[in-house]
Amino acid sequence: MNIKYLGYVISFLLPILVMSCKEDETYVDLNKDDPRVRSVLLFNQKDLSFVVNDVENIIYNYDSLAYGSDLTNMRFYFYGYISSPTIKYKSESDKEWKKFENGSSIDLSSPIMILSTSEDGANQKKYKLDLRVHKYDVAAFTWVNKNSIELEDVVSSQKSLTNEGEWLWFCSTKGGQNYCFSSKDGGDSWTKKELDNHSYNWNSLVLFNNKLYVQDENKDLYEASYSSLSFSKKDDIKVDYLLFEVDGLLWLLPTPLYILWEKRKVN
Repeated sequence: MNIKYLGYVISFLLPILVMSCKEDETYVDLNKDDPRVRSVLLFNQKDLSFVVNDVENIIYNYDSLAYGSDLTNMRFYFYGYISSPTIKYKSESDKEWKKFENGSSIDLSSPIMILSTSEDGANQKKYKLDLRVHKYDVAAFTWVNKNSIELEDVVSSQKSLTNEGEWLWFCSTKGGQNYCFSSKDGGDSWTKKELDNHSYNWNSLVLFNNKLYVQDENKDLYEASYSSLSFSKKDDIKVDYLLFEVDGLLWLLPTPLYILWEKRKVN
């Protein structure tokens, strides 16, 4: 009886399994038209990971190679999502695309373009391949001791920044006192200024348009001019996180989400 029932089960499941296999085959066939690069490997650099940005169409290494690395003989491997795309490349001076096989060498002393073609030849996608290298030999730098800053208490939060050749160091102590130390001679001498005793979180400090912005422990926002360093609360905007200033724009995360100092909503 058990064998008989087992036969019924197998006869019922077999068509489903066959249909499933056919669907998988169709799925693979459909994805032969995908030209995207999924991952990139560099020979003898197993710990080097690459970012494939399909929005900006650029491929670059997350961690830069060591200063002085020879980029004239780099052996790459490109892989697609389902199938293997056909890869060609050219530099800015090349007029024609050059054929490429995984494991072959490319001269990357200057950025090149990658042309990836889907397995069925129907679609193509271009990427800029940017192999990034450290611009400075970090090991060659030597550290020089500057005049130390004397404090009678332990620092609880701090932030340093520079502006027009002046160095500033803001800090809070465990005892609740706030200070700003400034130097215009590269740290050989420091001027100490005592600030108000509010509980600022100096880790959030940002310099923007010659003004300073900082949050307190309740995430309330405070503003001060660079010259006065006298902070006052701003009630016209609520900020979850002050982020940074980039290219003349102040980035922050209020609720709802806005960017810049103007109230421009991000969808």
